[in-house]
Amino acid sequence: MPYCPNCGSEVGEDDRFCSECGASLKEKKGVLVTEELSIPFPEADNPLLELSVAVAGNITAGPGDEKLLEGTISYDVPEWKPEITQTENRVTVKQLSRVTWQAFESPVNDWNITMGKAKPFRLRVKTGVMRGEWDLGGLPLKGLDVETGVSQNRLGFSEPNPETVNMVSIQTGVGETRLTGLLNANFREMKVGGGVGEVRLDFTGAELKEDANVRIEGGVGSFDITVDKDTRALFKVGGLTHVNALGKIYKVKGGFGRSEYANDAYEEEEGPLLEFNITLGVGGITLRTT
Repeated sequence: MPYCPNCGSEVGEDDRFCSECGASLKEKKGVLVTEELSIPFPEADNPLLELSVAVAGNITAGPGDEKLLEGTISYDVPEWKPEITQTENRVTVKQLSRVTWQAFESPVNDWNITMGKAKPFRLRVKTGVMRGEWDLGGLPLKGLDVETGVSQNRLGFSEPNPETVNMVSIQTGVGETRLTGLLNANFREMKVGGGVGEVRLDFTGAELKEDANVRIEGGVGSFDITVDKDTRALFKVGGLTHVNALGKIYKVKGGFGRSEYANDAYEEEEGPLLEFNITLGVGGITLRTT
């Protein structure tokens, strides 16, 4: 099914304009080009890998080997040629339109990339209209910062991070986002912001090694949060929002505007604590255990 690269809505094969934003869907494209990526790690400790994709496309990313970044970028809009810059402590791959562009019919902008395990690094991702599948399992991440626009993204940690992340920051825009295996991220603090759409957070994976804090802030949208039943968890919820507690989640105290929930493991009073501070405007929260 083709989609509008201006707003991300699905469109018909014969549509000339997007029914959601009105953008034209019939424009001439260029020749399909595939850029090969093979970028080594910079010399500095904990270098930054920055991926910036402001245009429509699809990203498939996973763990690799010795190189910091390998793979391909295929595109058929000439203005989407990626810019690559490298310094001793940073690698940036940026794909921005240099001219005002109209929407194209089913444009190709496919990223198939892997990231390396040879040394610790920090990852920063910023996307516009995008569909993404990200497997960060086993990557030695020291920092993670993700910002999405109009998107459908699934980001997960299939294996534990061998490093500790002081801060994981996820900012979603419009669309659907699912984050899985988050206990494998090995984080101390996590900040999640939501715009309009659905965000699913699965805190499953490796056993929690130390106390960790999660701060969630949203406007209009919904959050579905799953926590491993053996992980001590406390949820502090504020704002004008409805809370749906399922499984082994129960209310500890509070009422409308401010309340606290916990799981059965919380009562054990031993072991690391996963504490949530959740503030929403208008939206809904579902809390559940595995």
